[in-house]
Order: sequence, then C-alpha cells, then structure tokens
Amino acid sequence: PHPTPHTARFPNHPPFPPRQPASPPPRRHERTQRGKRERERGSAQLFLRNSRPARARRRMSETKATVPGSDAKTETSAGPPKDALKKIKGQKTRRGRDRIPIGAGLWLLWTGFGLNATLSALGYHWIIAQSVSMVFYFVWGIYNVDLSAVVRRFLFAFIEVFFKHFDVAGLSNVPHEGPIILACAPHNNQFVDGLCVLKAIPTRPDIGYLVAASSMRKKVVGDLAKALNSIGVERPQDLAEPGTGKVTITPESVTVIGTGTKFKTEAHRKCLIKIASGPFKSKTFRVDTVVSDTELTLLKAVESKDCNEKFSARFKVIPHLDQSTVFRQVFKTLQKGKAVGIFPEGGSHDRTELLPLKAGVTIMALGAMSSRPGMQVKILPVGINYFKGHQFRSRVFIDIGSPIIPTEKQLKGYIAGGKDKREACNQLLKTIMAGIKAVTLEAPDYDTLQFFRAMRRLYWTGDRRMTARERFALTSAFARGYPDVKDKPLVKELYKKVQEYILMLKNYAISDYKVQQVADAGDEDTIMGDQFLIGLLVYRSVLLV
Repeated sequence: PHPTPHTARFPNHPPFPPRQPASPPPRRHERTQRGKRERERGSAQLFLRNSRPARARRRMSETKATVPGSDAKTETSAGPPKDALKKIKGQKTRRGRDRIPIGAGLWLLWTGFGLNATLSALGYHWIIAQSVSMVFYFVWGIYNVDLSAVVRRFLFAFIEVFFKHFDVAGLSNVPHEGPIILACAPHNNQFVDGLCVLKAIPTRPDIGYLVAASSMRKKVVGDLAKALNSIGVERPQDLAEPGTGKVTITPESVTVIGTGTKFKTEAHRKCLIKIASGPFKSKTFRVDTVVSDTELTLLKAVESKDCNEKFSARFKVIPHLDQSTVFRQVFKTLQKGKAVGIFPEGGSHDRTELLPLKAGVTIMALGAMSSRPGMQVKILPVGINYFKGHQFRSRVFIDIGSPIIPTEKQLKGYIAGGKDKREACNQLLKTIMAGIKAVTLEAPDYDTLQFFRAMRRLYWTGDRRMTARERFALTSAFARGYPDVKDKPLVKELYKKVQEYILMLKNYAISDYKVQQVADAGDEDTIMGDQFLIGLLVYRSVLLV
C-alpha cells in the first residue's frame, strides 16, 4: 500500500469501495458444465437468429430505416408506421406465423414423439396416440417446411411419369442469379408447359409465372399456382359479356349500327366488339367513341379482308383493362433479382405455327430496367417441343436459347415515350420472336411437321443414337429448307411416299426404330412374330371398341 492515504492524495475524489476477496477458481466439472451451457446458448442463438421469426424482425427493422418522412429515433422507440407494418405483413408473413416463434425449434417433434410413446405405454389406442402426435408434427411442418418445394417435387414426379423422354438443351444459358424473363413458346397446354420449363431449369427455383386470374380463382389450380409464386393477370377475354341486341358492320366504314343495343351502358372507349355468330365469328373490332345506344365508331375502318360484305350478328363486349398493377408487381419481382416466366403468345393453342407475340414482355423488360438504373434484365427464349403432342409416355424437348439483353438505344426510346417507345418495343419484340423461332419447330400443318420428323429418322443412318440437340437441329434444318423446295416434283413425290410410310407404321402399330432393328438383324420374326400379331389384334380390337 501507498504510504500516503488515498483521501490525502485526492481530497476531492470519493473513497474507493472496500476490496472483495477473490473467489476461488471453478472446479473442473463446473468449468465443463459452464462451457457446455455457453455452447448450447450460442447454438440456440444461432438457430433463432436464422429462424423465420428472426428473419421477419430483421425485415421489419430494415423497413424502419427506409420509410420516408420519419425520424430514426422515433421509429426505434415507437416502432415503424402502420403502413410499413401492413406492407411487411402482406409480403411474406403468412397469417402471423413469422411473428410467433412457437415453431422455431425442434421441441415440437420431440413433444410429438414423447406423447406418442407415453400414450402407447399407458395403453391408449394407437390411433389416439398417432393423432395427438400428428398435431405437433403438422404444426412443425407449417413453420419449417417450404410448401413451394413440396409442390414442385410432387408435380415434377408427375412430369417424369407422363413423359418417357425429357431432354433439355441450353441450360448453360440460364444465369444462376439476377433478374431474367423466360419467354416460353409455343403454348400448347396451360398447365403442362409451365411445369416442363420449371423442371428443365432446376437452378432457378424462384421462377414465377404470369397466370390468368381466372385460373388463380379456382380452388385446386389456384392454390397450386400460388404455391409456385405465380402472378395473377386479368385477361380481357375472361371478362367478356354478351351484348344486348345485334350489330350491323359495313366494310370500309368506322360506323357500327346497333339494333336493340345498349352501347351507352355496355360499351366504352377502347373496348373490343367480338362477333359471336355468323360467318365472321370471333372477329374483333376496337371501339373509339360511343355515340348513342345504337351507334358507335371504331378506331379504324373495317378492312375488306376481315369483312367483305355487310352483315348483322350478335356480339360480345370485351372490356379494356389497365394492367399497370400487374406490371408494377413484375417490376418488383425483377428488382429482387428473381425470374419471371411468361408465354408471350397470350394464350394456349394447338397450332403448329407460332402466334404473334404480345408487347407485354418488352414492357416488362424495359420498364423494369428504367425503374432501376443500372439493372440488366435478360430475356431467355425457351422452346417447348412435343414430338407426339401430349400423349402419355411421349417425348418433350426443352431448348433454351441465348440471352437477349435490351440495348441502351431501346431503353432510351422507351423512357422517351410516344413514338420512340413503340418503336423500341417493336424492335425488341422482333428480336425475341427471332430467338423463339430458333428454338422451336414450325410447320404449316401437323402432317408436314410429322413429315419433318420422319425425314430426320430416315436420313440418319449412323451407328450411334442421336442426342436431343442433334435431333432438334436436323429436324429444324428440314423445316427451314422445305418452303424453298416444296413445289419441286421430286420433293412432292418424296412427301407422298413418306406420308404413306407414316400411315403404314400407324396401321401396324409399330415405330420406325423397330423397323430399323429388323433391317439391322435381317430377321422379320423380330417384329412380325406370333406374339406381336396377337398383340396387334388386341390393339386393333381396342381401337374398334
């Protein structure tokens, strides 16, 4: 100790508290127990930090700092504004699950297992024991199991069973992260097409399709679409209503005269008048001005190719919808770096040629890039090629083309608006159309498409089996060159012979590759044996029934 006391050296300083005796060091088992508790506490804190409730609280805290017009100190003490909380609740908090940490741990599983064992040991019926434990298992699954992943695995299993061969090419063109738009075509089936593309691109589980709002409102289909992060789009044709009376349309005229109609209450500017009966059924005309209940004018005169004579028919009114809400939702999805799938043809069909593309895909790409400067949205053309339609155990080939990135000139034209915006969208739409045609097969009709595929099988005489990419490339080569030589006599004769060969294969219920096996083996009994003839007789009998 210092010879001079503390109070003498520092008169204005308060006296030190008396020194406490040092505690003895903890024993070995105490140090072990304390270290174990610290490790358990640290692992629990790490688990809770990564749990859904903790993630929800972090999102709320991030939103506090980004809410405009509020003070940071006020937010910290009093909480974020009510509109910010509503926004968070509407994003990912499903019915308050993220705000209640009841299912954050594994204690639900242990409780369910323990109750099952306890009730069974006490002599209760096994149904009662299993029912009580299943409640805890179910609650744990709600909090910890990703419903989207479960639905995807179930639907992918259906695709694997339905198709015998599922081939994909161009998967390396898909970036693993960043905003992308998948422009898929042709759109032959409303449900199978999207599932095929989802299965073909396993590296992007964040794909969300634009789905018709009418499908989203259905019970089972709507629930599945929501589980797959789909975005509902209201289609005007789904809201079409039958009009009262009849309309009379004259060629080369913009005036439409109605008989017993109520144009003032049923029609409006920019809506569509769709003919519902007569020889010009399904023709549509855009309305410019509603003059009275029995007269309206169109945006442009009726062309003679659409209507070559004056006629009267019943009609439907297709409303004009403002899709700005849908576009804003797509912009937010792309800004988060996610993927959006769209079928730019606008509807499903069974044609062998592509329909004209809608301009919505260009507005989504250019609008998202203009909403966030510096962001680059890539458009990937995806071709869905079915070799036998949607037959069970058939073949499907998904071809993914090279990414299309809008140019700086197109982005500036879109931002300028008006005529420059339309020109920029049209240029980008032509580029997308060219990219889709490069990954799809087109033919005037189904017979010609089958002719191309048969020509590919007859042309290839190699020892090895062709890959999916080689099959598609060879068939595309026939499809591209056929229009230039289809009128030559030799090509016409070849077309006739190939069609007869296809019909013969269909009548005998055999495939072309089996004929190739017979040719290689040199033995007709390989195909035309007794067992095959009996099977063919049964097959033809079933067809007759």
